Amino acid sequence: MTLLFLCASFQLETKERQMERMQFESKIALIAKRYNLSYKWTALRFGYRRVEIECEDFDEAYAVSCMLQRHKGVWSKWAADGHTVYAMDATAHDELMQKVREANRRVNEWWERYHVADAETRRLMACGAIE
Repeated sequence: MTLLFLCASFQLETKERQMERMQFESKIALIAKRYNLSYKWTALRFGYRRVEIECEDFDEAYAVSCMLQRHKGVWSKWAADGHTVYAMDATAHDELMQKVREANRRVNEWWERYHVADAETRRLMACGAIE
């Protein structure tokens, strides 16, 4: 009975997340159409996606980034090249960063344990027999 409730609540969260993603995608489509911007979706880790908006020059990238930041619930940042602006749903970005920090923490802990382990434990850790 509890398992059924957990599965049902997970499906509700997934449906809510899908609705938020669809709303964000439609928001980006409207912004791109209004300002005549070309964009493409790229996949990120853990199943997240972000939009890449190509700009002609640094000034346009700055203007697009500022314009996106004025919209509620949108995270945006421009690339180091100065011609690409990245945007995501703000809550999705926060969730992604939390998952990335957790994954990095696990990897760092693994390396710390690996470096202080003896030779046999290192061999077992390297082949994946133990974490």
